[in-house]
Amino acid sequence: MNDKTMTRENLTADQWIEVIRKKEANEYRGRHPEIRYGQAIFTTANKYFPNWCKMITNTDDDCFYRNDLVPNFLEKLRSLL
Repeated sequence: MNDKTMTRENLTADQWIEVIRKKEANEYRGRHPEIRYGQAIFTTANKYFPNWCKMITNTDDDCFYRNDLVPNFLEKLRSLL
């Protein structure tokens, strides 16, 4: 499934979380190895869900500056999806 066929309606929340993880692992960090894991996860999620990522920014679930918050971020995002 490519970016053009991925819509909120045709993927479950769990599928979206998997897309974000795979894009982070396989694409974004591959092109930007200097980027930390949390930054890559947040940036990839923000591509698809900018409004929801904005809601998570500067909360206890924001993983952009802290890799250890990736599970919290993904769970919060899953709850919004």
